[in-house]
Amino acid sequence: MKVRPWVWLLVPLLVALSGVGWMQAAVSHYRRTTGRGFYCLAGYHYSIPDSGFKYYPGGELIHRWTTIIPANTILAGIGISLILAFAFERKTSWRVLAGIVVVHALTAAAFALVASWYDINVTGVFI
Repeated sequence: MKVRPWVWLLVPLLVALSGVGWMQAAVSHYRRTTGRGFYCLAGYHYSIPDSGFKYYPGGELIHRWTTIIPANTILAGIGISLILAFAFERKTSWRVLAGIVVVHALTAAAFALVASWYDINVTGVFI
């Protein structure tokens, strides 16, 4: 079965966008449920007398479902997309395969940055 190579340029982008939508939907849900804001939704950092992090009640679950599970699932999905692209397009030129790899790598890196931004805000990490 031959799939057009340009399809493999769209698949990781669509997967990453669905991940951003998933994280935003989870954040919106937990903001409505808890009444807390986006920043420090799951917990907060403290520095007196020692520095550390403390989850709010239910915060560990919120952190897991707003950032950890979506990020891991979507990054795995991008990796699976790359594997499938190689399986279906193994007989195309190396330039096409290199382009597919570059698009997947850039999409994964950009999604990881967005997921990190969500994680920083949900856990209240100050930079």
